[in-house]
Amino acid sequence: MPTTRSRSSSAGSEYFSIQEVAERVGKHERTIRGYIEEGRLKAYRVGPRGRYRIKPADVEAMFSTEPKAVETTDDVADHVARVLASAPPLTDAQRDRITSLLRTGSVPNRTVSVGDS
Repeated sequence: MPTTRSRSSSAGSEYFSIQEVAERVGKHERTIRGYIEEGRLKAYRVGPRGRYRIKPADVEAMFSTEPKAVETTDDVADHVARVLASAPPLTDAQRDRITSLLRTGSVPNRTVSVGDS
């Protein structure tokens, strides 16, 4: 089903309806309404019925934060370096545990949290 674009009569700027945003980003209309009610997506009420209208730039800003696919070895190395730089340092006990697991090649059948030693 083709979508139409709404226009603001006052500024002449292009705005989307909730339905149009939902179709563009592959989400349900109720999800988009929830984003608006939570303040995560900026929207404006217009007209006598107070229908929501959303600027394309606001849609782009919210939904363009998806991580992009890693394409090359250099990208992987850069990503790993950023993750390591932002990670908290390991304790000696954590470092010893990881080293032990890597040497034996066995991983326990349980979830180990960062605080386990």
